[in-house]
Amino acid sequence: MHWDFAKVVQSMQTLIVSLNIENLSLDERWENSYQELLEYVSQNRKFPSQAGKSPTESRLGNWCGAQRSNRNGTAVNYRCMTTEQVKKLEEVPGWEWSPYDAKWNSNYLGVLQFVKEFKKLPSSKSKSEDEQRNGIWCTMQRGAKRNNKITEQRAELLEKIPGWKWEIDYDGEWNENYLQLVKFVEDTGMIPSQHCKKNEQERKLGQWCHSQKGIKRGRAKNRRALDDVQIQKL
Repeated sequence: MHWDFAKVVQSMQTLIVSLNIENLSLDERWENSYQELLEYVSQNRKFPSQAGKSPTESRLGNWCGAQRSNRNGTAVNYRCMTTEQVKKLEEVPGWEWSPYDAKWNSNYLGVLQFVKEFKKLPSSKSKSEDEQRNGIWCTMQRGAKRNNKITEQRAELLEKIPGWKWEIDYDGEWNENYLQLVKFVEDTGMIPSQHCKKNEQERKLGQWCHSQKGIKRGRAKNRRALDDVQIQKL
């Protein structure tokens, strides 16, 4: 019979951890989960989701949900939280007792992480699923601000995001892309290709040119129509 030694060792380690946890008091188990939560938020810049893909995220997401239920007195297996435990959770950056606030903060941290990594605000029209999701959320926050349906605290948090804008300057953005296109054509003597793999700038300009053609033909959805000046420039 063939034994996978690595899997046997891993199973034994998991069993040992499980036995150790079972021997801990309820307060010690709580503290262990709390420290795991701190580490998760620090590494991922978001709160764990109960529907998370990884077992760790799902477990921590369920634990957070249980703490909110305990605090609100709605838990099935209700356990009164200590004042110290309540204080510790409230010290976690972005923690909220309301699940709706928690979801908002999780999305907010996701946008912060995106901006930190890519040095730009996410676009709702991106082909990247993650960027598009973050971009749509940003668009929703701008809509909430226009309709006076966002709290002052949330508005202040959004304004702390590097480069945040409440109103998108579409004409300014279009002109910037147009000037980059003019310079590219002057430098290379050709129109940029959206299929270029070696030059990211050429690929992005090529995609922009392709989108302008789609807008002109009326085939692009959710895009502002080109005005006469823009058409003439192109």
